[in-house]
Amino acid sequence: MDKIPLHYEASEGDTHRQTTHSLPPEVVQCLENARFLHLATCVDNIPHVSLMNYTYLPSSPYSTRPVIVLTTNPASRKTTSILANPNVSLLVHDWVSHRPPTSGRRPSGGSPVPEPRSNLAALLLNLNTSAISSISATISGAARIAPE
Repeated sequence: MDKIPLHYEASEGDTHRQTTHSLPPEVVQCLENARFLHLATCVDNIPHVSLMNYTYLPSSPYSTRPVIVLTTNPASRKTTSILANPNVSLLVHDWVSHRPPTSGRRPSGGSPVPEPRSNLAALLLNLNTSAISSISATISGAARIAPE
């Protein structure tokens, strides 16, 4: 299991796939900052994606290599899929909102009421949004079920 390479794809273009045995600093930072990831599994050519909470461990008493720990019900579709096909893909995105912060909400509790912005604020928001949108990583590899 230690010889399985990790694959990741940069989010700055069509395809910038790289194969590595360690995670690049940008991916580590994304894993440390994000709260959720998407786990993609596939069995009999039927894909399944789940939004998951996770724990990133750069190392532990059980492994010197980085580990991403996910917990789920042993009877879940994710578990049965991983047992049938351990090849998985993860999408990790630092879910910083791309929307401008607002203080007002509609009385109905619906969408926020837009607040007027100056041209400078709009420019800074657009610059910030383009920088934020590049903080994501797709990682492919093999999953394993930890013994109980």
